[in-house]
Amino acid sequence: MLTAWFVACETYEEARELTYVELPIRFAYHTSGKLWTPRKHGGPIGRVVYVSPAAGDVYFLRLLVNVVRGPRSFEELKTVRDVIFKKYREACYARGLLDDDREWHDAIEEPSYWATGRQLRRLFVIILLFCQVIDPLKLWNHTWRFLSEDVLYMKRKEFRFLGLELTDEQLQQYTLIELELLLSENDRSLADYPDILLPDNAILTEISNTMLRQELSYDVHQETETHKELFAAINDDQRTVYDAVLKTIIARLRASGKVVIPVASSGVAALLLPGGRTAHSRFKLPLTLSVVSMCNIPRSSMLASLIAKTDLIIWDEAPMAHRQAFETLDRSLQDLLSPADPTAADRPFGGKTVLMGGDFRQILPVVPRECRPDTVLASISKSYL
Repeated sequence: MLTAWFVACETYEEARELTYVELPIRFAYHTSGKLWTPRKHGGPIGRVVYVSPAAGDVYFLRLLVNVVRGPRSFEELKTVRDVIFKKYREACYARGLLDDDREWHDAIEEPSYWATGRQLRRLFVIILLFCQVIDPLKLWNHTWRFLSEDVLYMKRKEFRFLGLELTDEQLQQYTLIELELLLSENDRSLADYPDILLPDNAILTEISNTMLRQELSYDVHQETETHKELFAAINDDQRTVYDAVLKTIIARLRASGKVVIPVASSGVAALLLPGGRTAHSRFKLPLTLSVVSMCNIPRSSMLASLIAKTDLIIWDEAPMAHRQAFETLDRSLQDLLSPADPTAADRPFGGKTVLMGGDFRQILPVVPRECRPDTVLASISKSYL
């Protein structure tokens, strides 16, 4: 019947003076032909069925058909002062048919001075469900900081990580999850409100990566001060090889918010690096190395995600490790990074920057029951890298 109204407005000049509700007064609808024709006698009263505001666009469409006269298409129905709006709700706003949601904004903002974040989130859900909010996205943008007030504390407790820090975007994602859980108790979902944001799975996966969080949890201010202190202490000769001073370079990069993975060939050397670990522990190197061995790092693992976001890998006491350890890491990084960047398969270590330190005059790789030439051949200096 609605599209037939458009046809009637196109066909009859008289129909262009009527709204959809007024149309039955002068026109009769024929179900057989699905069209409206001028009425010869009588004049019944038209009635449009009730639509709940929770129905979304259907509700706003119902508002428009009660006030718009003579549209010949859905586009004309959404046109106000020669402007075609994309949504019926926007057209309703332009016609002054809707009030703003200021009362609901105030309903959350006022108790934010004394209510907990959990209470405010439940209040937000109640308003969404029962209070006929016109613009849920605008309400979310205005109140999300109040709703997320306790989220950081909750996540620090949940992850047992008191140093956890979350960006605004991450706070929003966790808050949206809490809202989704509350809505599900009423058999509803955020997806039922087309304008409001939905949790981003990619961001949630990154947040849940404990390894990446640990590498990004360093105090930027403290790392900056550490870099200044260490840099001021090095002598002129050391300044010429500044890039080789491991602690200084680690502090500088972490002060810039970059991800650094410091490893060493031995446990003692790893303890001397800030956040250091042995190469076997960090990269899951196999105990038995060969020309085809690979690190035990699944592509979907948190470690793989950490490596993908790493800006620099530092390997101290590199001459102590067997060359096949570096070659195994090289093959593994190429395999892990090539799906996102096909060129990584042809670059050393998949294109990741690897800084190695050590002294070839100290301990070389230990090769059991072999002679000196075998020890020399096991050195990184003999690797294809």
